[in-house]
Amino acid sequence: MDDIVAVYKELEDQLSFKEFKAMIEEKIDMMGGLCDEGTAAIMVAHDYGVSPQTKICDIKPEKINACFVGKVTQSSDINEFVRDDETVGRVANLTLSDETGSIKVAIWDEYTDLVKTGDIKIGNTLKVSGYIKEGYSGTEVNVGKNGGIEPIDQEIEVKRHKIGEISPDMSVVNVIGKIIDLSDIRTFQRKDETEGKVKNLVIGDETGRIRVVVWGDMTAIEVELGSVVDISNGYSKESYGSVEVHLGRGSLIRLSDEDVEYREEITPIDCIGLDGVYNIVGNITGLDTIREFVKKDDSVGRVTNIFVSDKTGRIKVVLWDEHVSLLEEADIGSSVKITDGYSKIGRSDEIEINIGWRGRITLMDK
Repeated sequence: MDDIVAVYKELEDQLSFKEFKAMIEEKIDMMGGLCDEGTAAIMVAHDYGVSPQTKICDIKPEKINACFVGKVTQSSDINEFVRDDETVGRVANLTLSDETGSIKVAIWDEYTDLVKTGDIKIGNTLKVSGYIKEGYSGTEVNVGKNGGIEPIDQEIEVKRHKIGEISPDMSVVNVIGKIIDLSDIRTFQRKDETEGKVKNLVIGDETGRIRVVVWGDMTAIEVELGSVVDISNGYSKESYGSVEVHLGRGSLIRLSDEDVEYREEITPIDCIGLDGVYNIVGNITGLDTIREFVKKDDSVGRVTNIFVSDKTGRIKVVLWDEHVSLLEEADIGSSVKITDGYSKIGRSDEIEINIGWRGRITLMDK
């Protein structure tokens, strides 16, 4: 009942509520009972040239139906399936976003033709009417024969996240941050024997820092420390105890002129816990020998241990592969900064910091 009352408020200057209810019943009869009151109310409103719209953040399963406008920020391929009556169905999944959030939209059968023809693609703005349900990955809107979807010429600002707001398993992440660390491009062999590319950035804003994993052709973007990047359409996942943003197909990264503040958080050694990612600053107070070993791919790796101390304590730091070359310039007493070191229990059953391809160690004395 609340749904149709909300729709009626858009029409109350054109007809009485009694007339509105009668038209809803007429629509339900016309559809052979295949739509509910909420959908029928939206159809009546459309007949009067009114499209009651809600913001994405207000779309909840208990509201049954939704009419909203959003920008396409993700689009899947069209999948075909066979129904119980042996007819062939088609479905495509979209993610639509506005300034309040993002939501998955499943479009069915003839509406998938809009994806096939290119009338629906990433960056388009759509007006959507459909029914709300709780899907596998949260609330979603389904658009079938009782719904509607229409490309419109309207610019939509999408919600941008602060780094501190990003949690695991977000399907759409839009964020602006300052680059505070970056790696070279690494190549790797996929299972199909093609070559892939990956590059890591660490960006920060006033709420925190986060690793950004850039895949494929997007690794070619030319950035440097201190650059500000505007990221659209990433997705988040948890890895090694911390949240990362990944940029894949449909994602976008570009340089920005926006001013972003970042203040790096340094953790005292006595506050380091298990299975976390930390930045620490201290002096080298112990050095071990360099050891070589053979990896699974038959390449030769290198590893060594150093000990780092600050005024609160001392901790073992394990350096892997290219980080071992630090010892060519460092010595006892050298001041070092460790970025994105991963804490774990070592062989001595004490917490140690590991610095692999995700981390970095630099000399502060240079």
